[in-house]
Amino acid sequence: MTRLPSQLCALLFVAVTAGFAQSPAPVATFEAADVRAAAPNPSPNNQHGGLLRGNRYEIRNATMLDLISGAYGMPADRVTGGPSWLELNRFDIAALAAPNTNLATLRVMMQALLVDRFKLVVRQDRQQMAGFILTASARTRLRTAPGGQPNCQVSQLPQGNGTVLRRAVCTNMNMAAFAARLPLPNMGGDYIPAEDVANRTGLSGAWDFELDWTPRDQLLQAGADAVTFQQALESIGLRVEEAKIDVPVLVVDSVNSTPTPNSADIAAKLSPPPPHEFEVASVKPSPPDATTARAQLLPTGQVNFAATPLRQMLNFAWQVPGDEYLIAPGWVESRRFDVVARAYAVPLTEAWREGDQLLLMLRQLIVDRFKMKYHTENRLAGAFVLTVGNLKMTRSDPSKRTRCVNTAATGRDPLLTRLLTCQNVTMGQFAEMLPDVVDGYLRGPVADMTGLEGTWDFTVNYSPQNVFNQATRGGADTAAAGAPIAPAGVLSIFEAMDRQLGLKLQPQNRLLPVMVVDSIELPSPD
Repeated sequence: MTRLPSQLCALLFVAVTAGFAQSPAPVATFEAADVRAAAPNPSPNNQHGGLLRGNRYEIRNATMLDLISGAYGMPADRVTGGPSWLELNRFDIAALAAPNTNLATLRVMMQALLVDRFKLVVRQDRQQMAGFILTASARTRLRTAPGGQPNCQVSQLPQGNGTVLRRAVCTNMNMAAFAARLPLPNMGGDYIPAEDVANRTGLSGAWDFELDWTPRDQLLQAGADAVTFQQALESIGLRVEEAKIDVPVLVVDSVNSTPTPNSADIAAKLSPPPPHEFEVASVKPSPPDATTARAQLLPTGQVNFAATPLRQMLNFAWQVPGDEYLIAPGWVESRRFDVVARAYAVPLTEAWREGDQLLLMLRQLIVDRFKMKYHTENRLAGAFVLTVGNLKMTRSDPSKRTRCVNTAATGRDPLLTRLLTCQNVTMGQFAEMLPDVVDGYLRGPVADMTGLEGTWDFTVNYSPQNVFNQATRGGADTAAAGAPIAPAGVLSIFEAMDRQLGLKLQPQNRLLPVMVVDSIELPSPD
């Protein structure tokens, strides 16, 4: 399924910190606020916004968990309690604040809004939660540091088998600081799905050491030469492992699902939202020898496409799940274009938060510059159906939060690197979530044909699509058909759901909305 780049998807509207200060009831408030259920969104499963532009502050498509996590500066997995819909229902908020209000004040204002409009009641606590600890053996291979600034420089060394070896050269590093670095993306983040790692080494002082390891998604390709991150740590006498750790949490005691009504004059008070148009844009045919497509979103809000087929831009802008969902003239596949567009007159430092707006701008640009007209109609298209076999799931406590999250797996099998964890979900909700939570495998929606009632808890451990394809030199369609071609240790999402849950996910064409381009022209010169 066509997806926004990762920088458009990880949408948080404030910097998240490990804790927050106990204080009296917030006193800073928005001058006015429009709060309502989320409007239709080009990328419906992501939160957007959280930037103050002029005097207008917007958050779009945010769950209550998103709102609480951001307002109180608490990682989402440390917001506990609350009703079952906390991660399901989504809201749009547009509020009036003084220009240049800083983030700390905006957080306090959001706290006040949640208390006032949703009657939110929260409290601080500490709990034992699943996490990781760093320990040391009696004999380590660390060298006493001679002094200097603490640093871990990470580089990539190409290997003869087509993979890379990550190398971290750490100098003057104490163990507390090193433990804090372990979950970072360029360190062990693909092996250690954690907010932080607790230092339990007992080592004082500062140290010099080196680590070499294979990125987790390249373990299969590396074969016998692969070195896991855990093995790299063990080679210098350190060990990272799962354990319960004591962490600060925010407990949601109560919150309403429906906000109090907006004031009758709210539309007059709020400044209008900016139009869905780029400030400036250049659209040109690519040079004949340009064949490598490239897409960029710069922090300033500038969007760059180079040598990109128009079909690819259409798929991206309208979030088309697959080519059969877009009917267009053949030349949109072969003609490539360069697009340079600036979204905002005032550059944004975190333009990726405006991902949904950028999609709407790109849509408008294509319609205007290519004089495109289109409509939507139902046609037979590729999709999937979810049925039940030998059921292996557990019925849920209906008071739990409804959620499905996909994280890095921590098991010892290096090829089953994804863990899908769902709780208190109906099969209808699960089917609707599937194309997004198993990104890459499914091109098209999933229909629930299980006939199962009630809500369920379950986990699925599987190999991501790129690992499965490396192993089989095939694709998800082959796996969906049930052909047992993957080597031991590799499981597609289709096989994993069948074996571990007793659910069958199979392809099935059916009538679905398809985008049909009625007319489209080559763009006029800039």
